[in-house]
Amino acid sequence: MKGVSLVLSIVLVHQALAFQHHGRIRDEMVNMKFNKDLTEAEDKDYWDEMGIEEIDAAMKATVLNTQQAKNVIIFVGDGMSIPTLTAARIYKAQVGGNMESSEKEYLTFERFPHLGHSKTYDIDYQTPDSASTASAIFTGVKTKYYTMGYDSGIDHYDVTSMKRATKVDSILKWSQDAGKHTGLVTTARVTHATPAALYAHSFDRNWECDSKFEDPNLETAPDGLHDIAHQLVYDAPGNQMKVVMGGGYPSFYPKEARKSLEAEDMNRYDYDFDCFRSDNENLADKWLADHENSVLLRNLTSLSNLDVANTDYIMGLFAKTHVAFEDARTPEDPSLEDMTRAALKILQKNEGQGLFLMVEGGRIDHAHHNVWARRALSETAAMDKAVEAVLEVLKDELDETLIIVTADHGHTMSMSGYATRGQDIAGLNGEIYDDGQGYTTLSYANGIGYYYHNLLDDSNTNVTRREITQEDTMDMGFLYPSTAYKKSETHGGDDVAIFAQGPWSHLFHTTHEQSYIAHVMAFSSCVGRYSDYPHCSTTRN
Repeated sequence: MKGVSLVLSIVLVHQALAFQHHGRIRDEMVNMKFNKDLTEAEDKDYWDEMGIEEIDAAMKATVLNTQQAKNVIIFVGDGMSIPTLTAARIYKAQVGGNMESSEKEYLTFERFPHLGHSKTYDIDYQTPDSASTASAIFTGVKTKYYTMGYDSGIDHYDVTSMKRATKVDSILKWSQDAGKHTGLVTTARVTHATPAALYAHSFDRNWECDSKFEDPNLETAPDGLHDIAHQLVYDAPGNQMKVVMGGGYPSFYPKEARKSLEAEDMNRYDYDFDCFRSDNENLADKWLADHENSVLLRNLTSLSNLDVANTDYIMGLFAKTHVAFEDARTPEDPSLEDMTRAALKILQKNEGQGLFLMVEGGRIDHAHHNVWARRALSETAAMDKAVEAVLEVLKDELDETLIIVTADHGHTMSMSGYATRGQDIAGLNGEIYDDGQGYTTLSYANGIGYYYHNLLDDSNTNVTRREITQEDTMDMGFLYPSTAYKKSETHGGDDVAIFAQGPWSHLFHTTHEQSYIAHVMAFSSCVGRYSDYPHCSTTRN
């Protein structure tokens, strides 16, 4: 015991000395970097005044909007964890040139008057996937991992369970039944997990096209059961949408069309998506034939030249796989804001009954999976611009428009260290750690960054950390440090935020089950089971 105590004492002394040493370094950095004028500006009077302003704003938010919502718009930031929000608001300010007071910035939707937390677990997993969580958000019923559009009776490993499990309808169908014009916009594939959960019922989120069918017991799907793209074109509510925009065109074309489509695409994609159809169906042509005054868009030029007056239906398939990351867009790649503005132009033509629109920032998630933290923040900021666009376009209808911004699940990115004010949020945090090297403010609990940053010596016994420079972190493709190795970084099981404004937005007020979001959308707009509630008889102003 004496030996253990001696070793422990030595370790504690070492840690204390290290703390003192690095504390001095940190204090010196604060003295060097922190703006003296900013320090003097943020005195007692400053914080008192800010507190009074927030109290005034909070008092105004107590005037509740209880009229029926004509329009419902929900933004889903895929993988947009709370640490992502914090880092993204700072990033937004810093890329805008405001370094010194970047911590005071807000994302547009963070100023919405009402918010809550969403519990993201699904039926069988503490840490969920995007299909099951989106299904909960849109249908009000939680389901099993990797599935969508069914209750807990579905089995991800048995396609025949689709015949036994209970199908559940979504806010998309309820809105259509009430006469609303509906649509979806995403930077992911339109058949990907989150958008697909709006309109499809599937035991497997990966069954995006007929050639991706996978069941351990069957080679082909039973009669009457179909892939997600097929459901979008053949079945309601998918084929009743006025607007469908995103990526993933292979799921809608036969394999023989591959060469010509890829030549037209000019390789505008960051990885392959081999989901061309084996059944030889051209679902894109069928969709066009089934919808009068419809257009199929393939690039930003065609979207920009849209003849709104003579167009009632849009299908935009802008990439072979997901739409390009915001930082990697070419002149022919639309942004999420571009697609959102175009969607509203079409959906607003229904002046009487209003609209429902789902907008997904899908590539926040993809950046996180690759431990590209700076890129994840860029994607979050891009979604924030789409929120700004909605507020601008619907400025005269905001009192009758429920707008919700949330996430389906979190990620393992954390924000740590003792960075000083104004430090580049996606760069080095300014500290020298106990191994004598710097570290980034943002890092991941797991991911591919583990082997990039941790190096074995020649004897394969000692691990040292790779030296990181600020210049390294400026690259959008920089792999951020990861504690444990995982080829694709995992989701997080933590709660995510819900922000809301408009009719009945005050119903978000505490920690909620994720499935509750669908109920608020339906209740506020008087659709589905809530169509005959008392507020539904109130005439909209």
